Parts: sequence; structure tokens; C-alpha cells
Amino acid sequence: MEAKIRGFEKYEEIEELDSGEECHHSVANWHNVPHPEERLRFWSDHPDSELKLAKDTGVQVFRMGIDWTRIMPEEPVNGSKDTVNFAALERYKWISNRVHFYGMKVMLTLFHHSLPPWAAEYGGWKLEKTVDHLMEFTRVVVDCVSDLVDYWVTFNEPHIFCMITYCAGSWPGGNPDMLEVATSALPTGIG
Repeated sequence: MEAKIRGFEKYEEIEELDSGEECHHSVANWHNVPHPEERLRFWSDHPDSELKLAKDTGVQVFRMGIDWTRIMPEEPVNGSKDTVNFAALERYKWISNRVHFYGMKVMLTLFHHSLPPWAAEYGGWKLEKTVDHLMEFTRVVVDCVSDLVDYWVTFNEPHIFCMITYCAGSWPGGNPDMLEVATSALPTGIG
């Protein structure tokens, strides 16, 4: 209703017309952008189509996340030196330079709901060592790309991540405990 009031049409699933090609994407945004297949190549191929689209629509600050698992594919048990993917860091630097090339500033999100599988296996944010690992990840990222980043976001929507992961159990690392779920909304928990 709100979309109609504001003059926007809401995306609605419609039956696919037989164009001879199968579309396996059920995400509404996939159908609402020009050349959506190019958006999938932001990391692996070339981010220019999305960056140009952002610039052409007047975006001045381009927000992107840096994937913790891409940078540290394995748990940094004996320090980060052995686990850091420096090639991935170089790729993020290159992408940040492309953002600047298009005249936009870079806003980098350090944690955008991308808990590494190795952290999820041991319980994720329920254990303090995850905080230690995030601090090490942050040091590595800041040391590598800080000269290219204009704005930083530390943790995207922590409440959403916690609810979906630890209350609903829908994201990796989540094994909901109903007592914990019930008490997490209380200002002081159970005491």
C-alpha cells in the first residue's frame, strides 16, 4: 500500500513467460534491475557495471562489505599470518580504487553478517575468541586498505544478526536456546 501511495509499483511474482531461457532466480531485486546477471560478477569479474549504475543514480558514497571468510578462510589459531588471503585483500584494494575512479567515496563494512564457517562450528559470537579473531581481522584489513576507505561500519545491524542467528537459528552459528531467546530482550537478563 505504501509503495502505491508513493507512486512505486511493488514487485510481484508473475508466471514466467516462456522465453526459451530458464531463470533460476527468485530474488525480487534480480528482476528489477537492468542486466542483473552482471551484478553477480561484482567480485569475480568486474564491478564497473554496478559502480557505473551507482554513479549514474547520484550515489556519492558506495557501501560495500569485506568478507571475513574471504580474508581469513581458516581460523587464525596461531596468529593471522598463516591464514590471511592477501590476494583477496589486493582485490578489495583494486575495487576500492575503482569506486574512487567513479568519483564516489568508499564506506567499508567489516562485518555484514558473514560469520566464517570455522567460527560458526565452535559457536560464533557466544565465545569470546570470536571477538579476538574479529579484532585480528580488523587489524589486517585496516593495515591494508585504510588509505582507501572514507567511512567505516564495524558491525552491520547486530540486532538483526543476533535475532536471525541465535534466536531463530536460521544463519550459521545459531543453535537457539529458548531460555536465552526469552531473556535476551530483558534489559538485565535473569539475575
